[in-house]
Amino acid sequence: MVAALLCLNIEHYHTRNVSALQQQCKYASALAVSIANTGILSKSGFPSISEILDGILFAAVPKNRRSREKRAKRRFGCHKVREYMTPKTNIVVCLNCGHYHESHTLCGHCYDKVKNQTPSNRENLL
Repeated sequence: MVAALLCLNIEHYHTRNVSALQQQCKYASALAVSIANTGILSKSGFPSISEILDGILFAAVPKNRRSREKRAKRRFGCHKVREYMTPKTNIVVCLNCGHYHESHTLCGHCYDKVKNQTPSNRENLL
């Protein structure tokens, strides 16, 4: 069906002229006969979306729900253990307070300090 649409000119496809289809493509006559016999063409000459996607949409839907065990293994399974066991190499020392934190993140100690000072600073501004 898709090969027929790619191979045929829309003008010839719309008129359903079998002789023009034979001139257009090497395999057009066989495709035109198979399309005409199967009744895929709708009244307007083009197949509808439901005819094209018939049976495709339900192919990717799971039949059964994943069990708790399978979900847990997927989230925390063997591949995750390897991630947890490898040492981190992106740990740096904070330049302000000297505590350790991951690079490209805020230092937790400095963040807590600013968080505790914020309410008193707001009161002073008002």
